[in-house]
Amino acid sequence: MRSDERLFPEINYHTKHGYSGQPSKWFSRLRAKLELSGTKGRKDFHSFRHTVANCLKQQGYAESLIGGLLGHATGGITYERYGKEFKPESLQSAVEALSIDVL
Repeated sequence: MRSDERLFPEINYHTKHGYSGQPSKWFSRLRAKLELSGTKGRKDFHSFRHTVANCLKQQGYAESLIGGLLGHATGGITYERYGKEFKPESLQSAVEALSIDVL
C-alpha cells in the first residue's frame, strides 16, 4: 500500500475515539453474541494485544518485532529515524507462532 492509503478505509475517524471506536463496538457485539462476557473477567478489543504481546514475549521474540506487529513505536532513534516499518515477511514467523489456544 502507498503511505497515504488506509487498510480499512470504511472505518470512520471519531474525534474522541479515533479509528478504534467502530472496531471496538463491533467486537463488543460479537463478544455478546458469542457469550464471552463471563470468561475470566470482561475482555475488550485491546485485551488481544496484551495476549499477543505476552505470548510472543514468552517465546523470546524481540520487543521491536512485537511492537512492529502491534503497531507500536519503538521510541529509539535507530528504528524511529533510520529504520523502516517491518515488512510482512519479517512479521510472518511471529504471526505463525501465535496459537489459538493461547488467544
